[in-house]
Amino acid sequence: MDSFHKAEPLVFIIPEANMYKLLLFAAIAVCITSCGTVYSPSLHLPEQPLAKNEGQITFGYGALNDVHGSNAKDGSDLQIRYAFSDRFSMTMKGWTSSSLVREGYYNGGFLASGIINFNDPDAPTVVGLIPTWNLLFNQDDVKASGAALQVAVWLPKLSIFRPYLAGGPGIMVNSFSADNWGYGLISNFGLVGKLTENFSINGEISPMLIHKYNDDELAYLSLGVMVGVSWNFQNY
Repeated sequence: MDSFHKAEPLVFIIPEANMYKLLLFAAIAVCITSCGTVYSPSLHLPEQPLAKNEGQITFGYGALNDVHGSNAKDGSDLQIRYAFSDRFSMTMKGWTSSSLVREGYYNGGFLASGIINFNDPDAPTVVGLIPTWNLLFNQDDVKASGAALQVAVWLPKLSIFRPYLAGGPGIMVNSFSADNWGYGLISNFGLVGKLTENFSINGEISPMLIHKYNDDELAYLSLGVMVGVSWNFQNY
């Protein structure tokens, strides 16, 4: 009888010499997609926190949140995430509104964030902290900048799927002197499915509860929905 053996999983390995070129290319691509009143709070979290020298590139499409509380705009985002240790990774992401671009208006943004894991990434439930800094653009002008601090939780796996959620406060500022700023609560409810060792898909709902300073309305809700496709790589 012929003997059988388990096939080794296909793993994409990027030599270290080429890693910084990839990060530079991704950073340029992210900035190009950041063309502002639309915001992309989606996290596109991996199936579990990335291990040291692992990375992930994600393309997402869906409905972007409107920070002025009007209807969500259809749009896309592009992000790259890279882990510098088993407990810390960084993310860069850019996004743009497709419908506004078709009308000749460039509207989008850029963010940089980190993920700090508090416990073992292989644990059934993983807790992390996500600080974020962002910029919003409209045409060639920076319309606002902001920051957020969220707590994220990876819940136990369900077959090839894993749910996650996150939430925390955020602030967006155009001008403090002109009282043109606001604050609120950002939340994320997502489900990621690991298709192969390198490819995964995810869906995410991102409600934002926003209050504008000196606005008569107490708060208003902005809802974003995104789906994403991710490619994981390793750098040795």
